[in-house]
Amino acid sequence: MKRKRWLRTGLVALLALVLTGCGWGERDGVTDPGADQVVPVMLPTEQEGEAGGHTFARLEGVPEYYRVAGWLDQDRLIGLSGEQITIFNVVSGAVDHLGIKAWNIWLSPDRGMIAFNNETGLSCATVDGGQVRLLVPADADMGVPDGVVWSPDSRRMVYRVDHEWDSVHYVFDLDTGVPQELNTVLDGYFMNRAVAWPTPERILFQTVASVGHDGAREYTEIGYRGDLAVLNLENGEYSLVTGVKDGEFLVFQGLTSANEVVFILKDPVKGSREWGILALDGSTVQVQEVDQNVTAVQVADGEPAVYFIREAGPVGENMRLEFLHAGTQDWTAAVTLAEITSESGFFSFVPSPDSGRLVLSFAVLEPVPEGFQTKEYLYLVTRR
Repeated sequence: MKRKRWLRTGLVALLALVLTGCGWGERDGVTDPGADQVVPVMLPTEQEGEAGGHTFARLEGVPEYYRVAGWLDQDRLIGLSGEQITIFNVVSGAVDHLGIKAWNIWLSPDRGMIAFNNETGLSCATVDGGQVRLLVPADADMGVPDGVVWSPDSRRMVYRVDHEWDSVHYVFDLDTGVPQELNTVLDGYFMNRAVAWPTPERILFQTVASVGHDGAREYTEIGYRGDLAVLNLENGEYSLVTGVKDGEFLVFQGLTSANEVVFILKDPVKGSREWGILALDGSTVQVQEVDQNVTAVQVADGEPAVYFIREAGPVGENMRLEFLHAGTQDWTAAVTLAEITSESGFFSFVPSPDSGRLVLSFAVLEPVPEGFQTKEYLYLVTRR
């Protein structure tokens, strides 16, 4: 019997909740500040607007409904304004709409190309929008390609086509124009997602177990555990590089400048347990216990600095998030840079190419006479 697509969609949404960590763990009570007291960013008062060597500035003139995809250089961001690919200069405030419709965009490592999808399929373009090329047309049965991850040399990309319980991944070579299907079948695992392409021959995947370590195959809404796997393009071998316990989810957070994997280890009931760094073969470089409410971590390139996001509890219709920074790779040394009010815990922070700047992007539910409306904010954080 064919499974209905809505069932798979619900499972994907639930899995996304697990992998981001939103809503996990008990929270101490936080007083609702009232309908007229929504404050997007609160800085430590003793810092007088500067915290832990960082300055915060709200960016004005940001394009409407702006989602940041990355930095083009030290001053310019590229992202989506609604469904329009748009460049925004954080210094001058200049806005440049490229006239290209997109549902999602992915910036190449050399910052010269953007991949994007829409109802026509998967395409790519130069960052100025001058050259647009359709790579993979949309298919009425297969849908639109999604989930692009670029190769380190920006000449290939891996993308996926979603099915009801799993996805098929392909590599597209810009030089040959030919997609190649990848074998990412692993017994007892499903919901594969390419998350990084750290070296020319290896692609990193997030995957979820459908079978317990004891062989149990009972239905579980979020799977038995979450691991990382690597596909070796030289020999086609797809294999696990981690092996966590049932009930644990090792969640990819990013790569260091040395192509090591930054992760959080989570428990669906108790929240986060550890954060750490792994080599690509799964061997441990560093691991440390972490506060259960930490939902994201990023290691800044070129320096031993780590940023953490921690949920601090509900505030009216929003979530209070703490943005923390540690000058070393040590959670216990982290200090709070700012407290951020965010709708449903949604939050992103993207470092500039030299990691000297960060852009914070989040949305807030703010009161209006009819109820609430979503208002989006962009803050520029600069290290002094």
